[in-house]
Amino acid sequence: MKSVKQLAFAALLSLGALGAITMVSCNKEDDPVGCPVGYEGDDCATEIRAKFEGTWTAQDEETDGTELAAYNAIITKNTSSITKLNIGNFSDGYYDVNVVVNASTSTFDIPAQDPDEDGYQVEGSGSLDIETNVISVEYTITEVSSGLVKSYTGTWTKI
Repeated sequence: MKSVKQLAFAALLSLGALGAITMVSCNKEDDPVGCPVGYEGDDCATEIRAKFEGTWTAQDEETDGTELAAYNAIITKNTSSITKLNIGNFSDGYYDVNVVVNASTSTFDIPAQDPDEDGYQVEGSGSLDIETNVISVEYTITEVSSGLVKSYTGTWTKI
């Protein structure tokens, strides 16, 4: 009888230790669902899009080697969603209105859209290097009527 009690005690002790290790090793950085959608940080109070906001000196280049003149892209919050941003002066003012993007922790995607309804659709993505504060972008602008596509890459540095 004594060995059954000892065995049960040892089993409970092992389960308790395993539970303690699991609790200590689990934190919000390891658990992507630890914060509500659109937030990050130890206290889940920082909007994921905050690091993108501001004015960025942009240098874009068409894949044929044609370089656009340097311009300022202005990124602001979009009021429709905690994960959306507006990019003003996109592609050196190619669009008269903001291009709307979806932000995640260190990237954003540009869903296909014709923001100023002029027959030119944009789509692409961007990736932020948090250490250098540089965004690398790739996007295409398509003339919807002809299907003509121009592809661009760019480097945006926060001012």
